[in-house]
Amino acid sequence: MKKTYYVDLASVRAEIARLGFKKKDLAEELGISFSSLSQKLNGKNQFSINELGNIASLTNKPIDYYIKCN
Repeated sequence: MKKTYYVDLASVRAEIARLGFKKKDLAEELGISFSSLSQKLNGKNQFSINELGNIASLTNKPIDYYIKCN
């Protein structure tokens, strides 16, 4: 059976909230618009690997903390 990997958006949102990041500031750090960040956090669009790596760096977590497999 083929494994599918995906970004655990709940973990991304939880870490952002836990650390007190404002979405506006996070969007700026990632170099994307607030609207684009909102769409990605709501699962309408996907984070690029670079964006996810930046989130991992900003939250001091390894990137695989946010990647799950089913």
